[in-house]
Amino acid sequence: GTNFQTDITTGNKRETRIFGLIDEGGFVMKDEGEWRLDYCEVVLSDWVMRAIEGDEVVTISNDYFRLRRPLERRIYEIARKHCGSQKRWHINLAKLQDKTGSNAPLKKFRLNIRQIIEGDHLPFYTLELNSDDLVIFRPRQNRVIIAADIVLPEWAEEKAREIARGKGWDYHALRANWMNFAHSETAKGNPPKNAGAAFVSYCKKQEKLR
Repeated sequence: GTNFQTDITTGNKRETRIFGLIDEGGFVMKDEGEWRLDYCEVVLSDWVMRAIEGDEVVTISNDYFRLRRPLERRIYEIARKHCGSQKRWHINLAKLQDKTGSNAPLKKFRLNIRQIIEGDHLPFYTLELNSDDLVIFRPRQNRVIIAADIVLPEWAEEKAREIARGKGWDYHALRANWMNFAHSETAKGNPPKNAGAAFVSYCKKQEKLR
């Protein structure tokens, strides 16, 4: 429900009125003896759609949502935007603090950055703080890029949807969780031999756990 105003241009157009990321949204329930979720619908604003169509947005790692500290999340956002896949990107500590919006004393902010470096939880990036108060970002050298995506057959997706509908679950969240697991296993050298069967089996196990 947040509205904002920005002069950031998207798709060669500049939005000058106050607007939101989402124009409208909602969900539809179906009566199957009891009310169950049928589907959700979200209409994005023109500003967001222009940014997507103009390839002016970046993806973020699912591990971003596992970061507990707000400062860690903001540091990752900055790294994703400015470092990307470059071999190295650096910024002065004081300027980095400005970008994060932190109003802590610089001494405290320096300590926070050192704690983040020590914890080493940022997805895809490592940090270094040198003696000149220069913060250096680098992509992790040991990250694994999966060459081919995992493809689910239509029958498996339909079976998983039946399970999700029967339990009132969000099918897309269920599918995303399994995909994250499957990609993680693939990165370890253990790709699913039968993606469809493995996905349906995963859904059935979730059904028993709940």
